[in-house]
Amino acid sequence: MSNRFYTIARAIVRVLFMIFSPIRVTGAENIPQDGSAILAANHKSLMDPIKIVCAVDRQVNFMAKKELFDIWGLRSMLKALGAFPVDRSGSDFSSVKLAISILNEGRLFGIFPQGKREFKGGKEFKNGVSLIAAKSAAPVIPVYIDRRTGFFRATRIAFGKSVPLGDILKRPTSAALSEATSAIEKAVYALAKTDAAPK
Repeated sequence: MSNRFYTIARAIVRVLFMIFSPIRVTGAENIPQDGSAILAANHKSLMDPIKIVCAVDRQVNFMAKKELFDIWGLRSMLKALGAFPVDRSGSDFSSVKLAISILNEGRLFGIFPQGKREFKGGKEFKNGVSLIAAKSAAPVIPVYIDRRTGFFRATRIAFGKSVPLGDILKRPTSAALSEATSAIEKAVYALAKTDAAPK
């Protein structure tokens, strides 16, 4: 996929969101202007990957559940915006390897560590995000999405400072990965309690 095609697709979607569901961004300065980074976000809506793509000026490649690629119209949009499918029913090592290769190329990678959308209450983050961070040595940027339902209601997206994981992931044991995942989860939801977070 060419950067030009991505840029055009993102511009079109940005206009649609501007009209029907505006996106308000805080903390964009925490996203590195170059080099690799993992954008780890909570998950409330099927449109979350597309909204984050619209909120970030750099190209973001997303890991999205494969079921989304079965939805007519959404499949083409996701592919145009750099998303790739992952099988949530088991360990999809090919998707993990692809994520690591994206980061090793100095690009941005987006992931929803919960795996599924949160409806009533949150869902625990899974260790896949920490494994990818350990294997790629890429910084993890926490992202909090505050979704307002309905048309013409703004979605606010807050980006936090990178989560300090260096000491935790020196030896990526199962316990260390769980500790790192917990730190990432806390950093994401801490954004909901700050002035920078959506209200």
